[in-house]
Amino acid sequence: MEIFFLVFIFFLIFYVFYIIGSLINYLLKNNIKNIADNVVIGFAGFVVISYHFYFILNLNLFYFLCLLIILIFYYNVKFFKIKNFPLKNISKYFFYSFLIFTIFNFPVLFSGEQFYVFRGNQWDSFNYLTSALLFNNYFYSEVLSEQVINLYKDFQSIEDIILYRPYINYFLSLFLNLKFLDIFYINYSFKIFLTIINYFAFVSFLDLFKKINKNIKLFLSLVLTFSFFSIYIFEIDALSHLASISLFLLSIKFTHLLFLSFSKRSHKDIFLLSLLNASLFIIYPEIFIFYCIILFCFFLDKIVYQKKKIILKNYIYFFFFFILLTISSYETNYNFLIIQISQALRSNIDWWGYYGAFLIGRENLVLDLNYINSLDIRISNKGILELLKLFFNDHNERGYNFILLNIIPSFFGLYHLGINKFVSLFSLLNVLLIFFLIIYLLSICVTNFKFLIKRKSKFFIILVFVITQIILFLIYNGNFWTVIKLYSYSFVFIFLFISINLRKQLINKAIIFLLISFPLYKYSSLDYGIGRYDSFPSIIKKTYKSSINWNLDINKLKECNKAFTLETDYFIRTYILTKLIYYKKNHINFNDKNLIKDDNICEIVISDKQFTIKN
Repeated sequence: MEIFFLVFIFFLIFYVFYIIGSLINYLLKNNIKNIADNVVIGFAGFVVISYHFYFILNLNLFYFLCLLIILIFYYNVKFFKIKNFPLKNISKYFFYSFLIFTIFNFPVLFSGEQFYVFRGNQWDSFNYLTSALLFNNYFYSEVLSEQVINLYKDFQSIEDIILYRPYINYFLSLFLNLKFLDIFYINYSFKIFLTIINYFAFVSFLDLFKKINKNIKLFLSLVLTFSFFSIYIFEIDALSHLASISLFLLSIKFTHLLFLSFSKRSHKDIFLLSLLNASLFIIYPEIFIFYCIILFCFFLDKIVYQKKKIILKNYIYFFFFFILLTISSYETNYNFLIIQISQALRSNIDWWGYYGAFLIGRENLVLDLNYINSLDIRISNKGILELLKLFFNDHNERGYNFILLNIIPSFFGLYHLGINKFVSLFSLLNVLLIFFLIIYLLSICVTNFKFLIKRKSKFFIILVFVITQIILFLIYNGNFWTVIKLYSYSFVFIFLFISINLRKQLINKAIIFLLISFPLYKYSSLDYGIGRYDSFPSIIKKTYKSSINWNLDINKLKECNKAFTLETDYFIRTYILTKLIYYKKNHINFNDKNLIKDDNICEIVISDKQFTIKN
């Protein structure tokens, strides 16, 4: 029953987004009737408005809800007509959205909280959730106070988390009002919610392909949703990135449409694009930089190759609207972006080993913690060529002789089809299959490259050239983590490049079949709630799930006046405190000297892998 109520809440929110999007287009006099477009535009409007309500005006949820109720009432009175209600289209979106929700919840039926407590990055997962608790309980001015921060001092780096790029944390905090659900399940459901919005956006983005049937677009968007490309972002608990994809796609779509006839566009069209850009920047400024690179390539294509005149007024409008909508986020986003750029240019971040290990196959030495520890010592002060030679020699010595064959399939989202060690004649068959798969993938790439090169627009060539130069510069400087991030920002385009014959606008059915097989491979074994344990980033440290059953029943604390824990592990302690705060259970620090003065105090410990409550 709770799940069905959650589904109802999701679609109520989507309806609110649709109303906001429709009202924005009405005010701008844009004739946009596409459901997906209006939902994502409404999401953009929601982001910008809610950001200013909470972070700038210091207002709580009540006032924002009042505004939304007024907008809904106004829309239904003025515009809603049952005869114009697009029931057929809505039913299709409802079906696919419900299907997405159901499939993502399928592993939960078997593993429960063990599966959804966190996925591939417990650091980000706990950081987002603990800061969301703060935003849910306090005004922003209170959140920034030393008094409140001290209450949450057990959570690491909480001061930075609430100050830098905080919007998605706040957005998550709104969902924490669903008190009938476990807080960690809310976090998991929130990711599903964002994924469904991304589904809407991709359907909209595919409108650029005029020859593809609408039903095919709906299905193709579903394939992307359950392919490696989408699940990768979902699994690493990258909420800001996950929330930005829909806005990123629609920004590119409307940028393309705008540049087709930029001189004929009014300032209202430009304002809509600025709104999408502003919301993208507020949620995830890092991917906004990637969008700016794409925007720059559009610009070069128009003025250099297509010899189009520059309408300076339109560009001034564009930057004016963007600055107007985002300048208030100077402290939270602009400053943060400067920090991130400087960090991206440093070579001392080694996260790429965990997040990029899948590129050389589903099994490799990156899974061996002892090897990683020894490698950290051995690679100091080594250049890129020496590093690569050392890495591949180590794998060859331990029987991983075919990792080079895995790179191309893995790059295109098919790492799960790669070959591991050569152990039998079956391995030889696998090598042959991978060899033919590589040839097939390369033939698709060549075909699509030829088509894009022959087009009048040279946007694609410019973009590939610019991105290649950036990647070469980063690799030369040892910034491998930034390269992995750029790769993840490009997922949608890589997916399109191999799944569609761009000249004929026909889908490559074989590739679609192989891509959609990924979740069947990944979750056919749950393995302590991890999923199939391999190089895909589904858990940083396996023992966090293999040695702990994450199932603290908060109802067992009913008889306790206060609770505490002596557990020193950060994630175990944070898990306990998060539940106590969410369910408003009194908790005390384990070093509180007044501990013995209350007879009814409960201690939460781990015994035989289980969370146990001791009186």
